[in-house]
Amino acid sequence: MLYDNSQLVSIYSRAFQVSKKEEYKTVVYKTLEFIERELTSREGGFYSSLDADSDGIEGKFYVWDHPEIKTLLGDEAALFSDFYNILPEGNWEATNVLHRTRDLESFLKNSGVNQKDFMMIMPNWLKPG
Repeated sequence: MLYDNSQLVSIYSRAFQVSKKEEYKTVVYKTLEFIERELTSREGGFYSSLDADSDGIEGKFYVWDHPEIKTLLGDEAALFSDFYNILPEGNWEATNVLHRTRDLESFLKNSGVNQKDFMMIMPNWLKPG
């Protein structure tokens, strides 16, 4: 929803100002890109939300199953799954929503992946369409 995303922009902007963590700045820019791409009309107005019903299933395009992620991401599926807490049995109603519980620094420390490599891989995961 538009108001949720606008609040996220505000919170992450403030978090970046205080912490200077680039991760927060990235969230701000990605959220604004989403608002412009998905919640802004050609005339310049805003839509308040998107319909999450797809093919008669609530949230279908916002949830994932484990095999689908493996098919889409191949060798990167394990890292993606660890980063977003994807579980074979699902993390929400037998499906998975992308859900982070650790900041980037903690994740990298525990995963053994260096930040430079990770920052080259991660943008490919987030491409729309």
